[in-house]
Amino acid sequence: MNSHKHAVRAKSRQVGLAAICLVLGTSLTSCAASTVAVPDYPVVATQQTACKSLIAGLPGHMLDQGRRVVTPSTNHVEKISAVWGDPTIVLRCGEENPQVPISTQAITVNGIDWSMVPRTHGYTFVSTSLAVTVSITVPDVYEPEVNVLSEISSSLPVRN
Repeated sequence: MNSHKHAVRAKSRQVGLAAICLVLGTSLTSCAASTVAVPDYPVVATQQTACKSLIAGLPGHMLDQGRRVVTPSTNHVEKISAVWGDPTIVLRCGEENPQVPISTQAITVNGIDWSMVPRTHGYTFVSTSLAVTVSITVPDVYEPEVNVLSEISSSLPVRN
């Protein structure tokens, strides 16, 4: 009986992945190769619904990189995060207490305030001035990394 439940669950994930691939306009073969895991992270419970809506409305391309499918996880991070390209540009929505050092430089792009957190090979941009918390990690191969903020700003929910 348990093996049957696991088989049904696995089949359900395959059907879900196929549906995502069709929505993104790619074949299942190429889509499976483009899946990527995003580590689970704590999410503000009140932001989950808004994050799911935000993720659904994000563009298919970012900095000329195609959107990839986030591998399903036990905490359903695939519904609240998005990934483009290889190396990956990763957007995380609703993260509870994102780590932003006090000395971090801040910028405003298209009316949205962002903290710039330098990484070894790129930047993470964090905004808590939106209707939901959003962080975007951009590898340095997409330099200047800040360009991602201009591209994505129209897709983000501005705080009322």
